[in-house]
Amino acid sequence: MGFSWVYSQTLKQRSAASHARHNAAPFPKGGKPAEVVDESRIGGFLSLQQERLPYRPDLKQKARILRARMTDAEQLMWFHLRRKQVAGVQFFRQRPVGEVILDFYAPSIRLAIEVDGSQHLDAVQMAMDTQRTARLERFGIAVIRFDNLQVLKETRAVLDEVHRIICGRKSPSALQAARPNALGRRSAGKRHAARNPCSTPL
Repeated sequence: MGFSWVYSQTLKQRSAASHARHNAAPFPKGGKPAEVVDESRIGGFLSLQQERLPYRPDLKQKARILRARMTDAEQLMWFHLRRKQVAGVQFFRQRPVGEVILDFYAPSIRLAIEVDGSQHLDAVQMAMDTQRTARLERFGIAVIRFDNLQVLKETRAVLDEVHRIICGRKSPSALQAARPNALGRRSAGKRHAARNPCSTPL
């Protein structure tokens, strides 16, 4: 199932550059990760040994509030992401990372998923989102974005895209370390591939 035309255009405009960057290289073209010490590649996946992003204790309480006030789209996305259901990767919801709170974050592969409401289509907000994404990418964190309606009405396509990007960022060693008996809850209640969660689509 493909995205509806209107929202696919929005996704293409807002996410194409970000997808191209983290699929080709973990950092923006010509940019240098500010605090990265080791940029060696292991098994095709960037091994980042760096200082932690700045921690803001004041975001902890705000994150708790956001978890209690998740939108319908965020709740649906969380239903599918929690408990390592997608490719065996652990996600956290409303996760403080550096100076921001990410809707969903998988630290093992440094992947953030943002589910945006209509306010994010505003030109000013889009510019702010772009700046925030660029800062996160300097730390090797890839950011992908979906609109609320994409998540609610094109759920399968959204999850397929998330699955594709996750598997593109997972190292071979991470795939081998995945629990062989890990279950993936799907709408039909079927299991994911036992040994390699990325060997078959959702």
